[in-house]
Amino acid sequence: MSSYESKSAVIRANIKPALKIDVRAAERARAIDSDWKEVTAAAIKSLEHLGYSLTTESNEIMTGIEASAGHVKLLMLIENNGRISTDWAGLADGSCEARQRSLEKEMGERGVEFKRPFYRSRHDDPRGGELIAMAGRRRASSLARGILLARGAEKGGGRQVASGNRQRRKKIKSLER
Repeated sequence: MSSYESKSAVIRANIKPALKIDVRAAERARAIDSDWKEVTAAAIKSLEHLGYSLTTESNEIMTGIEASAGHVKLLMLIENNGRISTDWAGLADGSCEARQRSLEKEMGERGVEFKRPFYRSRHDDPRGGELIAMAGRRRASSLARGILLARGAEKGGGRQVASGNRQRRKKIKSLER
């Protein structure tokens, strides 16, 4: 079991031109926000392609993604500053490393590059590492929601969390047709 954290993920595709000195702060914030949302979209598509079922939760500064496949669970936190954190649970051996590499490769095909070096913590606990523990302590409806609540409390904000259960949205859309 391992937890991974990339201090900065970069979109290789859709690289924005260098910002000029006279660009206003709001325009820069929109560019960062756009990249963060593109990373989130790439993560969702990658995890779906790898066969995970997803629950997503977002607020104005981060997205939590809970991915499940059988007994394996992944909690991913994508922040608007480019930081991506992942934590794997349900694996008793080091097979999370292979799953992490598969995820990184899949996201790389969608234009997201994990910069090295990044923090890696091997916790050897099938229940997960610190990210999952933080989310679990919030006793929220999902780990994705729990990590946003935990990180929001850490940063001193009671930020609004928007539910994004992807499976539920797909069912509702299919019923509307």
